[in-house]
Amino acid sequence: MGRFFLSVRGRDAGAFVDALVTCRVMTMRPGGVRAGLMLDDEGGVIDTVGIRYAGRRGDGATGPDEEEFVMFCRRGAKVRSWLQAVLAGKATLDARDGEARLEGQVTVEEAGADKALVVEEADINAAGAAALVDVAKPFFVGQRAIYGKFPARTLREWKPPHIERRKPLPKTILGDIHGEVGVSQWGEFGSATMPIQYAAGPGAIAQEHLATRCGAALYDVSHMLPIIVKGRDARAFLEMCLVGRAARVAAGRCQYQGMCLPDGTPLDDLYLNYLERDSTTGEDAYLLVGNSGHEGDYYFLKAVAAGEAMIDPEMPAKRFEGQVEFISRLEEGQGRGRWGQPLHSISIQGPKSREILLGAIAGESRERVGALVFNELATGVRLRNGGGELVVTFTGYCGEPVGYEVYATREDLPRVWLALQAGGAAPAGLGARDSTRQEAGLPLFGHEIDGALGIAFSGGRYPKMVSWRKPFFVGKRGAFEVERRRTKRVFLLAADGPRKVSAGWPVYGGEGELLGYVTSTSTIRPGRTDATQAYLEEGSVKLGDRVVITSPSRTPKPGGRVEGRVFEISTWEKARDYKC
Repeated sequence: MGRFFLSVRGRDAGAFVDALVTCRVMTMRPGGVRAGLMLDDEGGVIDTVGIRYAGRRGDGATGPDEEEFVMFCRRGAKVRSWLQAVLAGKATLDARDGEARLEGQVTVEEAGADKALVVEEADINAAGAAALVDVAKPFFVGQRAIYGKFPARTLREWKPPHIERRKPLPKTILGDIHGEVGVSQWGEFGSATMPIQYAAGPGAIAQEHLATRCGAALYDVSHMLPIIVKGRDARAFLEMCLVGRAARVAAGRCQYQGMCLPDGTPLDDLYLNYLERDSTTGEDAYLLVGNSGHEGDYYFLKAVAAGEAMIDPEMPAKRFEGQVEFISRLEEGQGRGRWGQPLHSISIQGPKSREILLGAIAGESRERVGALVFNELATGVRLRNGGGELVVTFTGYCGEPVGYEVYATREDLPRVWLALQAGGAAPAGLGARDSTRQEAGLPLFGHEIDGALGIAFSGGRYPKMVSWRKPFFVGKRGAFEVERRRTKRVFLLAADGPRKVSAGWPVYGGEGELLGYVTSTSTIRPGRTDATQAYLEEGSVKLGDRVVITSPSRTPKPGGRVEGRVFEISTWEKARDYKC
């Protein structure tokens, strides 16, 4: 044995090294030194290692965002062979999780000697091993095999707090403006009372729907729950909590995401927006947008970050450690510095939305916003009529090729709404928001995710949002067990005619076999057809197949003909349905 020094660097170097050693790496500070063991999946010691975090270069937007670690080891050939096997996807990281891989951009090379990293060789059963093994880390290779060897404080299961809601639910912060425009129908949704439709009459929602598809519609989505997550360890924290690869999102990018409870039950689907990396302070800032009425998202995240909530039922000592701060409308006035105030949102969607939005924006912001493509964002945007800085994301919930969500403080949000409305955007309510998302086959939590049918994220219309190759995320084990048993997924269906079907109604195949159940439906669609989503046996249907939806009170006899409304397994094609 000798003394070997390796440089491990790249965009994914932090997660890579952290998963392979028993000490915490993801929360190290530049120049910091730690020592740990490198184990195989059975808990056997590969080597004792010393690690220095050399730092992180680039801001993820203007240059490469790479981290570098220098590693000391004695068994150089063995360690190199192990690292190469891991990088090639040929190493077993967890015998009970054959999907786990450490993927990404990582380079391993020889490095110069660093005496500060030299550590004494140790064994897992040695008296000093406890100083090298943090068994409460969220994950490391071999953790399951040695978990019981080291004492650790067990965390309690998180219990959602009781949320006392006023009755009736309050209107959003734009409620007075809606009243001036004129709202013919209000309704309660999530945590607020919202406009369902503005004009009176049965055709109002259809007109707002058409404004979205052929012009620009303006939606009040300030009932949603944007959470600013910032700090030196925000990236590591979100990578652990979310089902997708949060650590791979570059600054200025957005990503559809999900979050599970520790048992694998979906907690919420969310949008992750990476606002910026401050290279001076080393802090990252994200905007994580949850659903209305899902205050539990915020309180769960805070409890996990504080190390107070269990994140793994099988190894309940696991906990996060690091510096993370949260800002949301639930605790206004709690922030500090940049990104210290809660944000609220409105949405402008449709083919004319770019023109109207750019017309309301001042100065150099216009060029940056105009250059955005889907799932990109711009910060520091200002309106022509004054106010503070805005965040604009090229995202939306209507299925539109062009659409934006704008985030502002409570004081600035009315100014944004009025500017976009003055530019020609038509106010649209929850009725059109639901009919457009339904037409495009977009999921609604409680219907196409979780809900009465217990639909997992992987059973929805975006199964790839779940990164099964991540070695760990909160709830992965339970979610993976559901995935192994899952035979259904959500499909989009279309049919001609106005006959209504409802959520929960059964869906049958051509031979009268039960395929699944309707999850949600819309009968207000000014295009060719009505749209429905349903959770159906994945191996029994394909695009273009015809199915029958019938009332639960009309259960067909075995082998008999099914009477009901015929739908076709379909896709969303705006150009096919609209000639604007």
